Order: sequence, then structure tokens, then C-alpha cells
Amino acid sequence: YFDRVRRAGCKDLVLVEGLFDAALLQTKGETGVIACMGAQFSGAQVETLERHGVQSVTICLDPDGAGEKGTLACIKSLYAKGINAYVAPVLPEGMDPDEYVLAHGLDAWHELIAKRDHAFRYKARVMVAQHKGAAWTDAGLAACLDEAIAFDAAVHNPARLTDLAVFFWPEIQQATGVDMDAVSARVEASRAKTEAERERREYEHLVQRADNKLLDGDLEGAKELLREETDRLREEERHWHAE
Repeated sequence: YFDRVRRAGCKDLVLVEGLFDAALLQTKGETGVIACMGAQFSGAQVETLERHGVQSVTICLDPDGAGEKGTLACIKSLYAKGINAYVAPVLPEGMDPDEYVLAHGLDAWHELIAKRDHAFRYKARVMVAQHKGAAWTDAGLAACLDEAIAFDAAVHNPARLTDLAVFFWPEIQQATGVDMDAVSARVEASRAKTEAERERREYEHLVQRADNKLLDGDLEGAKELLREETDRLREEERHWHAE
């Protein structure tokens, strides 16, 4: 139903899993609803959303194991394309979206979607649930913090650091009871290490491209490439540290 979304000019979408889910909502006038026709987006689907300037997607997949895994996969693929992601509350009584709307009506559906969580808050809750179990153990707590720090470091877009501070870390802190001052040094060190590794890969790639030009006998092209790309990488580095 993305053709209908485009015609309606919607940029903030709701994702459901199945054809009948989206069909029912579309017939009731919910023009921003699309279906991934599976438990998660395909690569081509996410590229299409990016190409048409979609700004956010609220994920409301079926309340089962496949839906839970698919939600995490959708979050990852959306953020890789710079699209904001939110997650709707789990539908009650194991209902699919079409069943929920038929049973409770559109007003209830709108109230449900309005309670959506930021994807980083959802991710934090999933981490806690996976590692805590019935109660925290030392090993579980340590593993949760390790995964949280690794997730933080994997967020490469400086603009997303605010999302981590507002939505992700407060959820981790509340669930674990750990003072953020105790882990902030590890967080900063992990970010710095990840950024240094990214910069190293960028420069290695640049050197390889310049070397290829030299092998082709294009000395001036290699010099120009090095000047332009080195300036670009330095500007990116300044921007990152400024953020």
C-alpha cells in the first residue's frame, strides 16, 4: 500500500505485518499504514522509504516471537537509512492489528499508536528482559551493561547521541540501578574506539583509491583525490567532536 501512502503525501507511517491488517486500516481511512508482508522489511522496501523521504515509521507487528525479532530488525534497518523508528505497545490478547481494530474501533487504535515508544527505549527494554530474567545476577548485569555500551558505540550518527541520552540510557539506568557516572568512562572510551576504527577504515579506503590512480599513471588525479577527501574527512572529524 505504499502507492496509497505516496498519493496521500504521508511521511510518518505505521507498519503492520500482513496484507489484511493494512487492507482493513486503509479502507477505514488510515492512509499512512503499510505492510511489510512478513516479519520485517526487505532491503528494497527500506530503500524505497528512504528514497521517498519518509521521516518516521511506527512498528506494530504481530504479537508473537517472529514479530518481536522482526521489530528489532526493522529498527536496525530504518536507522541505517536515517529514518526514525517507534514501536507501538504490544497488542492485547494476541490480536493482530486487523482483529484489534474490528474489536475495539479506530479510536482505540489511535490511542494505542499514540503510546508508541522511541526505538531506543524499546531496545533498552529488550536488553534488560534478555539479561535479567527473574532477577539480576552479577553475570547478567555485567552482560547487559556490556551490550548496552556496545549498542551505544554502534550509533555512528552524532545526531543520534541525544536519542541515546534521552531514551536509551535512562531506561538502562532505571532497570539496572547502576549510576551512570560509573559507566560513563567506558561509554566514552567505547565511542572513541569505534570512531577511531571508522576513521582508520576511511583512510585505508582513501589510500587504496589513490594507489589505484597511481597505478593507472594518474598522479594529478591521485593528488586531487587525496586533497579533497582528506579535507572532507577532517571536516567530519571536527563535526563529530563538536557534537
